[in-house]
Formats: sequence, C-alpha cells, structure tokens
Amino acid sequence: MKIKNPQTKEGSGSFRVVNNLLRGLQSLDSDMLKDQGIGLEEAVLLCCVSERCKCQGDIASETGLTATQASRLLSKLESKGLLKREISLVDKRKMIFSLSSEGEKKLNAVTPLVNDYVKK
Repeated sequence: MKIKNPQTKEGSGSFRVVNNLLRGLQSLDSDMLKDQGIGLEEAVLLCCVSERCKCQGDIASETGLTATQASRLLSKLESKGLLKREISLVDKRKMIFSLSSEGEKKLNAVTPLVNDYVKK
C-alpha cells in the first residue's frame, strides 16, 4: 500500500494524515514480514544495533521500546541467527549485541524496502 499524499483529493486534515501514515507503516511491516521474515520493529532494532547501540538498555531507550519489549525482540532476532550476544569486557553485568553475518545480510535486504516506502 502506498502512503497517500494528505493534500490530494483523498482528503486532508489530521485524521487523514495520521491514518495514511499508520496504514503505510502497517503495509511496510506486512511486506517486510512476507518478503524477509522480519517486521518493522525487528528491522529498527537491527538498524539500531548496526549503527548506534550495543547494550539492551541503550537499545530500549534509543528505539522507545520498554526493556521487556527490547529483551523479547533481541532474543527473537538472536534465535533467528541475526544477532550475536557477548558479555561486555568492561562490565561483566552487560550483554553486548552485534549483527551476525546473516543479520547484516538481512539488514541490507530490508533497507531497499524501507527506502521505497520513504520515497513514496
């Protein structure tokens, strides 16, 4: 589904803008699940691990997820072989996450899908 331009005859106003944005994101999530086997939240998490954050607490705060949501998504991505988990050398209480080679491939595969939706 394409994200409709809120200034077209399909309607305008706050409801239309928010509704079209929501439907576009839902469509992107569905397409990613169908094509790549991961959803939008999982893709955001992979991107975050790739570019910014390495420990669960930072990942949660950077993505806006709760600690529990981040933990579940990290475990799910790890079980799919997309993430690796290691104990921090600096603080043995922390787990450090990084992309596996499969995770890098998956992120590279979903990036064009996201870019296509952003351009619409």
